[in-house]
Amino acid sequence: MDWSANITKDILSYKPSNKPRNWINHGKQLESENGLNLGTWNVRTLNKPGALKYVLEEQNKYNLDVLAIQEIRWTGNGNIKKENITLFYSGSENGKHENGVGFMIQDKILPGIKHFSAVSDRLCYIRIAGRLFDLVIINCYAPTEDKNEDLKDNFYEDLEALYDSLPVHCVKMVVGDFNAKVGKENRFRPTIGPDSLHNISNNNGTRLVNFASSKDIIISSTYFPRKGIHKHTWKSPDGRTKNQIDHILINKRHGSCIQKVRSYRGADADTDHYLLYAKFIIRLSVKWRMASKKAKERFNVQSLENIEISRKYAENLRHNLERTKSHIEKTNDKNVCVNSRWTQIKHVITNSANQVLGMENKQQKKTGLMIYVVMP
Repeated sequence: MDWSANITKDILSYKPSNKPRNWINHGKQLESENGLNLGTWNVRTLNKPGALKYVLEEQNKYNLDVLAIQEIRWTGNGNIKKENITLFYSGSENGKHENGVGFMIQDKILPGIKHFSAVSDRLCYIRIAGRLFDLVIINCYAPTEDKNEDLKDNFYEDLEALYDSLPVHCVKMVVGDFNAKVGKENRFRPTIGPDSLHNISNNNGTRLVNFASSKDIIISSTYFPRKGIHKHTWKSPDGRTKNQIDHILINKRHGSCIQKVRSYRGADADTDHYLLYAKFIIRLSVKWRMASKKAKERFNVQSLENIEISRKYAENLRHNLERTKSHIEKTNDKNVCVNSRWTQIKHVITNSANQVLGMENKQQKKTGLMIYVVMP
């Protein structure tokens, strides 16, 4: 496949997309035992032949399910498919090749993307379907430290409005290039952790901390003890100055979902930024688990004290198990895993209990008796 020719055709003869700024899908639930591998990277530009190819290669090299990219320098908005990734992008509307943000999504994650919104050339977000909570990731490219205050104010006003517009029940992450050096000031705890690269926050850093604090968000990239080389996210052209200005944030309630944050210097796409990586694994909060436990319905196991019901349940269970066993032997699918078999058996057991025992009356008191079911 001639990448240079195709990229040249896609970019240099490029026209703004007429597609709507919002992309919506029904969304298949994201169920991954290994969690989600997330990256954020200022690629400096995709507006040259071969640039997208190199970024895609690095995404595959580091096994990133979702890669948020900044400063892509494309115009318009939309999505394109390249090999095993789909790139959703949000560029400038003034025809200038500047700024621009987007998400590169692996094919295995694509069915879980419920929504993509191109907000501006500095902001966009995706919503990923989850089993318990949807995950919303906001991708940001903030003005640099030397830009005027009005531009910075406008950026954070837009970010705040976007964040407030999102569903409160979602897990919300904010990632990207904030051009923000976050320090270790005690007055900023617990919004920041003890492991930032810098000691003192710059103007952009203070703005980021103030935003996070007002939304009950933590800056996860300051919470993981690493060597300095694994905290750097930007280097100066002469290589002498290195800063931590790219960050990953998450709402405090789900802070424990972020298991790992570090930068990778080996990722190479002709940019002055390092790739920032995070491992995301969903966990239930204690509050949610307790509420679910209280609301959970239970089978009426007390009815098993009745010999007639006990025998009826045993007969029903035996019949359904034999039928399931027959089906398994008939299909003889050796590729089905142990967990799938257990799910089938559990389904049989719960169905039999539902048919014969019914659900427990909430007013019914437990006697604490041990019940034995006698199989006929």
